[in-house]
Amino acid sequence: AGLAYGVLRAPREPHGTRALLRALLPSALCAVVEVALVEAPSGARLVPVRVGVGAAEEEMPLGPLHVSASPAVRHIGVQATAYAAAVARDPLAEQPLEALFAWLVGYRDLFARSCHACGQQLEWDPLFGAFVPPSSNPWERRLMTAAPAPLYHRLCCPADDADGTG
Repeated sequence: AGLAYGVLRAPREPHGTRALLRALLPSALCAVVEVALVEAPSGARLVPVRVGVGAAEEEMPLGPLHVSASPAVRHIGVQATAYAAAVARDPLAEQPLEALFAWLVGYRDLFARSCHACGQQLEWDPLFGAFVPPSSNPWERRLMTAAPAPLYHRLCCPADDADGTG
């Protein structure tokens, strides 16, 4: 299953620099990304500014400010925001928006995948008070690669990356 995306809101003024995009991973996630057009020495880049993540079927009336009702998806939203900020600051990232979308595609089989560390599909997480699928994606070691990252339960994730912030 691939990522489908489209424009939710184009810039309001003729020379506007911000827009909202909606990305959908069927049966997994939906993301609303606020992007800004930023001038750089290598040319203009679309840079993610805010990211809201919800389950695929979830309504997202607050767009990029959305907080999911699902504990696992909420955790992914926190990581997506951290990833977007990191890739936007990375001077080597010529296409930060595409890097964010590639990272999100790593969750295409979120509810069918097993944890890379323990091999279980669901694990009780006392922080969320629920059984959750693996939703930690250790991204900092692979900012600019397209290879899919392994997913971990929050408590199984390597100690230096349990929250996605390194």
